[in-house]
Amino acid sequence: MSLSFALFNAASGLRAQGRAAELVSGNVSNALTPGYARREPMLTTDIVGGNGGVRVSGIARIVDPVVMADRRLAEAGAGRADTLARALKSVEQAIGEPSDPGSLSELVARFSSRLIEASSQPESELRLRQAVAAARGLAEGVATTGAAIQQMRSRADTSIAQMVDRVNTALQQVDTLNDQILRLGAKSRDSSALQEARQQAIDSVAEILPIREVQRANGAVALFTGNGAPLLDGRVWELGFTAAGAVQPEMTVEAGALSGLSIGGVPVDPTGDRSLLGAGALMAQFELRDIAGPEAQRAIDAVARDLVERFQDPALDPSLGAGGAGLFTDRGLAFDPAAPPPPLPRPYPEEGLAQRLSINPLVAADGADEVWRLRDGLGAPAPGPVGDPSLIVALSERLDDARLIASGPQQGQTRGFADQVAVFLSGVATTRQAREGEAAFEGARLAGYREAEAAGGVDTDDEMQKLLVIEQNYAANARVIQTIDQLMDELRRI
Repeated sequence: MSLSFALFNAASGLRAQGRAAELVSGNVSNALTPGYARREPMLTTDIVGGNGGVRVSGIARIVDPVVMADRRLAEAGAGRADTLARALKSVEQAIGEPSDPGSLSELVARFSSRLIEASSQPESELRLRQAVAAARGLAEGVATTGAAIQQMRSRADTSIAQMVDRVNTALQQVDTLNDQILRLGAKSRDSSALQEARQQAIDSVAEILPIREVQRANGAVALFTGNGAPLLDGRVWELGFTAAGAVQPEMTVEAGALSGLSIGGVPVDPTGDRSLLGAGALMAQFELRDIAGPEAQRAIDAVARDLVERFQDPALDPSLGAGGAGLFTDRGLAFDPAAPPPPLPRPYPEEGLAQRLSINPLVAADGADEVWRLRDGLGAPAPGPVGDPSLIVALSERLDDARLIASGPQQGQTRGFADQVAVFLSGVATTRQAREGEAAFEGARLAGYREAEAAGGVDTDDEMQKLLVIEQNYAANARVIQTIDQLMDELRRI
């Protein structure tokens, strides 16, 4: 071996070990960085000029593609379950626990007790006012619950638009990084930093929707949804959606009032097991807006309808004319299930009734409350005998009567009003608990995949051992160069 050949080999070894030391330093400094992939030098024989030696031909990012793919799918599942659980919890809080002051169950109990108190002293204007106030509070409680459901749908619609923007932005970033990585690869230059940025961009949408990554030639990647719809493969298939703003009870995709979802301009079903979108937080928001929200609205509307119809019966209050409004009204009017639909189609007659629920203005006109009508009849021309509690007693009994429920999830069942409210609350709580159970399961699954991914990440002890070997190799190459320098000096002195 000639001295020049040995010198070239040693010098190339110094460069390679210096680069390896830089990578070890970067690995250690990013040991706790989420999503960071350990890097190692790719060493090959340098045959340029016939001198041999070694060179760094590239930088390898050490990742387990199977574990990473499973972790991304688990993030999407956890995002969907957590989104549904948190939204249903907000609705349940608006309804309130039965023991909570101001809860729907407590408002029903308060109205019932105020009627009983008023019937014991029908001549007391204070007792009558308290009963009317309790009726108003119950109507407002039902309306508040309906409003909370629509707020949930409105938030979901807004969240969908935000998530779609985030996904489209990330897809454009990945497409740009694909091009940059391809250009660097053509010049045999290190693209590991760009690959890291690309992985972070893909991971940023993993919770929104399930992402499947497929390697293409020259380091590019293609992206698909969890159920196979293309998002990026040589070109970007953007998600399309238009936010509606405030969502009203009658607004649906079928009626054309709410936007659906498209991928690359092609409409897709965002919900269901066969949806091309796949389970994720984006699917959860569509489920809240288009499935869970309308179901909850239908349930509270059925509660409102039952409350109105219980008290607008002329057999209960003979002073009411045919079609007259009772104590609880549809914005001051009697509820008519046969009334013509509004401009947008409605799937059931009382749609949105909960938000329109109010007490009869005859008994609670602004500034001129005529609370005596609760005792003498809403349509009575003048106050009657102040000691007659018969109508108040009848109102109290009607609240507790087991009646056939005309609509909603409890349709066809016979319940008192308090029981109907309790079943409604129980249904919401049961659904919320089921979603929380799913969220706990998905969270545990995600944690397992993250631990598995971290196990293949940076081990600082292992990196320190590598650094010791690098230092020894570096010292050996430096010793060769030093020895060659000494030999050269000896040759010059001969």
